[in-house]
Amino acid sequence: MAQRKVVLAVDAAVVLATPVLTGRARSNWIPSLDKPVTKELKKESYDKTGGEAIAAAQSVAAGIKFGSDVYISNNLPYINRLNQGHSQQAPAGFVEKAVQAAKGAIEK
Repeated sequence: MAQRKVVLAVDAAVVLATPVLTGRARSNWIPSLDKPVTKELKKESYDKTGGEAIAAAQSVAAGIKFGSDVYISNNLPYINRLNQGHSQQAPAGFVEKAVQAAKGAIEK
């Protein structure tokens, strides 16, 4: 299904584009069906690689049915600041750039 491909591409692009120090920001890209997640993921340690977040998207994508709404949320209080360029690891607008890159990859 095309929607699964889009979800997986966008999720992976956004997760991997997110600056990483502790892995908290990458780990908090949380995919969900039909309603956005409104809470922050809190753990003792976070996956710096983003692999766990990407695996979560694969699990959610497997449950997509025709007409499903899919959300990829990040509720960290500082995610907007990161996206505005407050980290030297990623440019301002990295979320939008990641979505555009995923869109370009899908259209090929």
